[in-house]
Amino acid sequence: MPVLTLLIALLTGTFRQPGAGWAAVIGNYLFTTIVFGAALANIWEELAWTGLVQRRLMRRRGLLAGSLLAAGPFALIHLPLAFADQGFTGRPLQDVLVNRAVLFLVAPAFRCLAGITYPGTGGSVLIVALLHASFNASGAAKLGVFEGEWQQIAAIIVLLAALAAGPASAYPAHRPRTWQRWEVMTAAACSDLPSSTMATHLGHVRGIRAGQSEPARS
Repeated sequence: MPVLTLLIALLTGTFRQPGAGWAAVIGNYLFTTIVFGAALANIWEELAWTGLVQRRLMRRRGLLAGSLLAAGPFALIHLPLAFADQGFTGRPLQDVLVNRAVLFLVAPAFRCLAGITYPGTGGSVLIVALLHASFNASGAAKLGVFEGEWQQIAAIIVLLAALAAGPASAYPAHRPRTWQRWEVMTAAACSDLPSSTMATHLGHVRGIRAGQSEPARS
């Protein structure tokens, strides 16, 4: 996530050299992502959102619909963060409204990204938590090497598009069925099957995505 965000900043001319040097930027990013983010905060957050709420929604509605349904309450519960730094009176109302409008646009993209990551890693909430923490640590206020906040949003959209279309771009013959295969993997990862059965099923689906032929049905 930070590499993609920095690349977008470089391409758009909004990048600036870090005042304290790259060692400080990298150290702060790793601490914010791994220690403070994933280990202390986001792992617990994603245990609830991905491991419980979104997992059940995706099991019933599929990857896309389940992710979008989870995005609404996910955005709502983050509304108070607009007042975290300056309180209720320290920030202009217009800034708050714009910030929260952006949140409701980003939330569906992030929950879809989490929805793809979860079945793609065999149902690992920890990886989703690291993704969440990495996104949080890739903002302008945390990295301090570019101006603006839109680069972080652009990065998550590009990453989502790459993950969603990745197998299709690698294997053009399977392009029409790419999202269908993600849905199959989601159904397996979000089911209540024993872990060994789920691992076998996911391995079979990944083999099909990699260009192997499907076994003949009797």
